[in-house]
Amino acid sequence: MSQTETQPLRFAMYLRYSSEMQNEISLEEQEAVCRRWVAGQAGRIVAIYRDGAETGWTLDRPGLVQMHREAAKGRFDALIVWKFDRLARDPNHAVIIKAYLRHERGLKLFAVEGGSADDDGSVASWLNEQIYAVFSALYSMNLSVDTKRSKYHRATEGRFNGSVPPFGYILVTAKTATEDRPPGLYIHPREAVLARRAFRLYATGEHSHLTIATWLNAHPYIRRTRAGRQPFGKEMVRDMLQNRHYTGRVCYAETHYRGTLGEGKRSNRKHKVWFDGRHAPIVD
Repeated sequence: MSQTETQPLRFAMYLRYSSEMQNEISLEEQEAVCRRWVAGQAGRIVAIYRDGAETGWTLDRPGLVQMHREAAKGRFDALIVWKFDRLARDPNHAVIIKAYLRHERGLKLFAVEGGSADDDGSVASWLNEQIYAVFSALYSMNLSVDTKRSKYHRATEGRFNGSVPPFGYILVTAKTATEDRPPGLYIHPREAVLARRAFRLYATGEHSHLTIATWLNAHPYIRRTRAGRQPFGKEMVRDMLQNRHYTGRVCYAETHYRGTLGEGKRSNRKHKVWFDGRHAPIVD
């Protein structure tokens, strides 16, 4: 890496962790190894961008989007990542991102593990980066297949696949489970009453999604527990009233993305497969 004695390279750091279902290095560990690497190069860290629990199959990630914006402003000279697959799981996406940052933004790109063509600019360094990219792509495809198989199996066994429970339920994870309370969805006594009431109001035919959202937001319990959080909107109420988890079911659905670069998720409402769940229903 070329560097002047008077002006060290200004480094940005990009960190990403996929989800608790994958045994990946944490954001804190990634930051620690990246800091050590930059210190060894006598560089200077000027920005850190983080995406926690964000899949690498889409580019619609807050940290990545912010990094692109500030790269356009010339805030840093180089980017350091733990591995290049932090930028994107899809190898085609990774190639596009790296080419854009290098050629359009003039950045040098480095990885703590895997090597980079910018290490010394040699053909060997370029080849080393490509070889690691191929192995990373194979790992990602195999991981995707295994994850889908695992989620489908969980659904057939009646187990909840999500990380955020529907309003009215409590999610007990493997980390918080006890012998008397295994992992799964459990009814939240206070919220379940409100969720059931929302279904009954809609069933009368006299209330819309908007009026039910207004009623929920005006309730003292909702005002107290959701202070500082997004209030109920008509879309949230619509999704709640169409959510079959409330009838004691669980689903499996693959995630699909819009656009060539995965710009956002597509709705999977019509592509869900439902199974009898282990949890108690809130409505019949």
